[in-house]
Amino acid sequence: MPEYDDKNTFILFYETDKKSEKSPDFTGNLTDNNGKKWRIAAWERTSKSGKNFLSGKVSEVTEGQGYQKAQQAYQNIKQKEEVVTDISDDPIDLSEIPF
Repeated sequence: MPEYDDKNTFILFYETDKKSEKSPDFTGNLTDNNGKKWRIAAWERTSKSGKNFLSGKVSEVTEGQGYQKAQQAYQNIKQKEEVVTDISDDPIDLSEIPF
């Protein structure tokens, strides 16, 4: 099985513990082609015509506010991926995943 490449991929988690009404509904991380990490925040919205959509913001992860939380979330994701990739009798054909 080829090594997992996490470049230009992201993961979003539904925020169950929002601090305020303006807090994002989803947060997560993105790793770009250069290995730089970014924070993603997304809000559930409804257009004037009634269509649901997500709007979002991407910001560079720096060593300032939120850096440690983002790094810990990224490490947790990597640990879970390692557990999954260690399964040798995986019945899922990964080539059929559309991303």
